[in-house]
Amino acid sequence: MSALLTSQYNNVQTLALQFPETSALILQVYQDLALNKQWKTIQPISIPDLQTCVLHCREPGSDWLVIVPIRHDQELSLNKITQTFGILENTQLAENIPFKKLTFGIVARDSTVLYYHISKDLVPPKEH
Repeated sequence: MSALLTSQYNNVQTLALQFPETSALILQVYQDLALNKQWKTIQPISIPDLQTCVLHCREPGSDWLVIVPIRHDQELSLNKITQTFGILENTQLAENIPFKKLTFGIVARDSTVLYYHISKDLVPPKEH
């Protein structure tokens, strides 16, 4: 692991430890992004109202994502999604980026991470 990646991991770990209930999820999603997907731009942001950290990141050549780590067995209702959007819109995070979509990083028991993108409004399909 490079020195930059180690430093970034230590920063994520320090923030994740503030949230014992979700720290393993935060670290698992971070590791998936940094090691499996090899994304270089990943910024953890503490969101106490969600009782977790989100990962503000982007794949090279793509838009910024706000990833909220959750367990695979955690309920994801329309109310939960609306509440999450509301909390994130009222944080410093929303000042830095146009916030129209969030991504849930759903961590399975076997450590697989599924990314579920949710847009606030209707989005036209991408052309191939």
